[in-house]
Amino acid sequence: MQLSIRRFTSSTGERFAVLVDDLGMPLYYPTLYVTCVLRGGGLAVNTIINSLTAIKALYAWQAYQGFEVESRFERSELLLTHEIHPLRDFLQIPLIPAQQLATNVRALKQEVRVVGSDSQFCGCRSSRTI
Repeated sequence: MQLSIRRFTSSTGERFAVLVDDLGMPLYYPTLYVTCVLRGGGLAVNTIINSLTAIKALYAWQAYQGFEVESRFERSELLLTHEIHPLRDFLQIPLIPAQQLATNVRALKQEVRVVGSDSQFCGCRSSRTI
């Protein structure tokens, strides 16, 4: 299942973000969490997107490990220590491959700035008496 974060603006102008599956349907628990906890707490949409990115990574990890985190949480079963360490290691892997990151890099014009006789120096000092 391919997940993505979809941003949209409501008719009232409020910005919102949800985690959707490959059919474009919002996932129930992440949407409930975003609506009740994050939006209810007055958090900004970029903060919500950061949280959804972490949830998306958790879903990728559960697909990689081959078990259902949601069903375990429904049974009030938390992750065990031997499951948390692989999750930590998995989350340190970049979601975007390095080759894809390298294609977005653009060189900036480097202009060497030289101080010459036509430059002026303004040495301003601030003194404050207490």
